[in-house]
Amino acid sequence: MSFQFSKALFHVGNPLESKPHHDLSLIQGFISKNKDWALIIVLKNEEERKLLEEKMKDVKLPEFHPGGFLMVWDDDEQLMDMFCQDMHFCQVWNAIGPMWYECENKHISGATLEDRREECPECKGKIQPIQLEKERGDRFGKLMESAVKLMKFDTRSAQVLQTQVNPTSNVMRNMPAALGLPECPALRMEDFVGKGKGKTAFCISAGPSLKHAIPDLKRLQDDAIVISVARNYKLLKSHGIRMDYILECEMFGWDSAIFDGLTKEDVGDTIFLYPPVIAPETVEKWPGKKVCTLDLNAAELLGNRQAMTGGNSVAHHTYNWAAEILKCDAVILVGQDLAYTEPTGETHVHGTVPDGWPEHCKREDAQQQNEDWDECQTQDGPFHGEKTHRMEVLAEGGLIPVGPVHVRTSPAYKCFRDLLDILIKRHKVKTYNACPNGLKIHRAEYVNLSKLESVAQLSTSGSVK
Repeated sequence: MSFQFSKALFHVGNPLESKPHHDLSLIQGFISKNKDWALIIVLKNEEERKLLEEKMKDVKLPEFHPGGFLMVWDDDEQLMDMFCQDMHFCQVWNAIGPMWYECENKHISGATLEDRREECPECKGKIQPIQLEKERGDRFGKLMESAVKLMKFDTRSAQVLQTQVNPTSNVMRNMPAALGLPECPALRMEDFVGKGKGKTAFCISAGPSLKHAIPDLKRLQDDAIVISVARNYKLLKSHGIRMDYILECEMFGWDSAIFDGLTKEDVGDTIFLYPPVIAPETVEKWPGKKVCTLDLNAAELLGNRQAMTGGNSVAHHTYNWAAEILKCDAVILVGQDLAYTEPTGETHVHGTVPDGWPEHCKREDAQQQNEDWDECQTQDGPFHGEKTHRMEVLAEGGLIPVGPVHVRTSPAYKCFRDLLDILIKRHKVKTYNACPNGLKIHRAEYVNLSKLESVAQLSTSGSVK
């Protein structure tokens, strides 16, 4: 469904079960007084939904009122996925649990959907809040906040990019390579569907922790499909790591410098993956095999039956290729720090910023903007601690940690993490995170590569701590 209204109130919990009201009079009153608001009620299960739907038939909506919707509380990322797709028209939102109030002498009580009283009209006593479903309400509010931030980040990024580059022009210029020419036939994405069944894929990003993982990647690569962001290609190749696929999605031509000096003999059988909006210069410079990962719009335009989900970053694209197209049984994220995990504060592993990039792009790539903190994946490994902090209290025996350890990150990285969580849920593929002290990816269990004898352990045991 599409939410096309100016304001929305997300009411967490079943109003039929919330005392002191046992009917829908508060809903009727709210929508009668707030004709530009839609009321969305978030429930726990299908049984609650059916009961409330039946009762809602008696609620009279004002003419042209957007009405109320019922949602079943199911899963955080599933709801966030829906919000990010359908809430672009929602400019103002508010999320609350069933918050009730009553007089301290029990004379009156009411709901936050009604006009709030400041004092009791009978005894002039204080009004005391009574919040039900507080845990769910708080959790839903955080979920909504993340969804809105992700949506705004995606929209803002698209607007900024379109002032600097013409995505439609890139798509049209890439079509000959994407569709193939008589002298140069193109590989088709649908020919790769399901090729990862029964296998585990490494999805390798360029986070600072990648340098620690290289020896283990070299040791474990023979049993896995190896997919990397393209800027890693020369670094990984220099360490003897085979790459089955590399992927790039940068829309600016200067990015083609990542392939400077490569020959057909150099790249061998490695396949270059690219979305239609990538800079054509980058596509042209890769001397080996190529596959265009058509998004839904491009696939429909070309009458193509196969499309691939996109994302905010190249790491999202590599994950989609492994999980959605190859349909691998498991995916291990490597170098997916989404944080500044080294004492020198670099944003990416050394050796992945080409000399051919313009100086202003190098500066922007290294700049740590809008510094933030969030929960760390784990504290395993010998190279943790420099860019993390933990809450501590003084107790007998000295300082002891309280709560989770946090890592230095950024709002943009947190949006990338939230989308990864959504994609992991959507694709239903077991996913592991090999970066010990990066930003916590909630649906990706940590795996210590140094303790992994073979990636086959993941499919046989289901978990490696």
